[in-house]
Order: sequence, then structure tokens, then C-alpha cells
Amino acid sequence: WLWTSPQSTLVFMGDYVDKGPTSKQTVQFVKDLTTAFPDRVTAILGNHELELLRDRDARIPWVGKYSAYSHATVHPGEYLNYFANSLDASSSSSSSFTSDDDKEKEPTDSPTHLLRPLDRQDDLVLDLLLEASMEVYAHNAHSAVRFVPTLPSDRQFSMNRGIRFAITDIIPPEHRMLAMERLQEYQDRYLNAFRSGTVLGEGE
Repeated sequence: WLWTSPQSTLVFMGDYVDKGPTSKQTVQFVKDLTTAFPDRVTAILGNHELELLRDRDARIPWVGKYSAYSHATVHPGEYLNYFANSLDASSSSSSSFTSDDDKEKEPTDSPTHLLRPLDRQDDLVLDLLLEASMEVYAHNAHSAVRFVPTLPSDRQFSMNRGIRFAITDIIPPEHRMLAMERLQEYQDRYLNAFRSGTVLGEGE
């Protein structure tokens, strides 16, 4: 890649995440451009990135995190980008923007061989989460439902905020336990990918 206009600069205005199922690829694309052209490309944090940084705080219960809102936050399909089947595709696109000397090494806390591959149960859970999300939209129940595996045992925190259901409560009982387990795994993987010291979380 060559920067062909010496007088030009590029400024990204934020909100790279929470805009569909390819936020990871968007963040990687912006990161690659700022790395390749540090004097020409500037990336500004938007409110969604600031909320993502806040969500990394383990002291905040999941039901209180911004990414737990059932609307305008993490698309269910986005979670699947952080598993082995998706890793090669997203990382191969990033190599176009940097030289061999500049390519970043994958952090030791998430080597490829430790990421489990996606399976048919992930496809099922994704379909269930999408269907449950559509039910939330159809009934205008955004404030009452949180995109979490389960609500805290102490429901006073939730009730005080008008939260009455976890997204998995809308899923058929025969699939509910699987959905709870996978959603917890998805959300942990998502936040861990943006923690300090990781490729995507570096410099945050």
C-alpha cells in the first residue's frame, strides 16, 4: 500500500464496534492502517469503544455492562469471530497493510492452537440468539432483557433497573443450558480479545 497524496490525511471518527457481525475485522483494518501510515491516519475512539474499554473491568457484573444491552451493541454473529475457524480469515486480511518487519506477533495468551474450532452447536446457538433478539425487538422489550447467560442470583440489582429477563430466558428450554454455556464462553472470549497486552487491546 502506498500513500499517494502527501497533503491528505485520514481521520476515523470512532464507533468501529457494535455495528454488525464484522466489528473485529473493522478494528483490525483501522489498526493496520494506523500502523502502516502513522503520520497520515488517525483513529479516534467513539463512545462504543469507550464503553468496550469500561466493560473490561471485572468489577462490573455482566448484567451491568454496556455490551449486555439487547440492542445497539454486540451483534450475536460477532462473537464467532474470536474462535479458530475465523482467526485465519481475519488475520490474513491484515497482512496486506504492513511489511513483514512490522507484522505483530500473536499474543501468548491466545495462541491459535488454544482456540477451539466452531461446531454445529455454535450454529444452533447463533440462530437461537438471533431469534431471541428478534423477539425482543418485536415486543419492544429492550429495557427488560439483557444479553447475558443468566441474571445474578441477587436480582435486586436487576429489578432496580427494570431488568427482568436474560436473553436465554427466551430460548426454548431444551436448548437453554447449551445457549447459556456458549454465550458465557462467547462473551468472555470477546472481552479477553480487547484486554491490555493483546493485539487488539494494545495501547488502549
